[in-house]
Amino acid sequence: MTLERGAVKLAFYDYKEKIPPLPITVTLTLYSVKLLDDESLAGALKVVKEQVAEALGLSDDADPRLTWICSQETTQDRQQWGMKIALARTSASIKRPESGT
Repeated sequence: MTLERGAVKLAFYDYKEKIPPLPITVTLTLYSVKLLDDESLAGALKVVKEQVAEALGLSDDADPRLTWICSQETTQDRQQWGMKIALARTSASIKRPESGT
């Protein structure tokens, strides 16, 4: 198990009673010394997204009941890095885009 998977699993175990019902908007914020380009950010967060989906009892992070927002912020101290995971009930008025044809 990777460090990221273990940390997410532990966080969800500690806060399982506070998880809102589906559909959910998941906001992942990466804190690091430098900003990543969009592709690198997506790669850096992929394992976390998979583990969040699993912790929610879903088989895939592409489940249509999940909306993902990925962001990042810089820190001044090289020793200070991390991630924040925020969950919020998705409003009924927000619709996930249909996959293209």
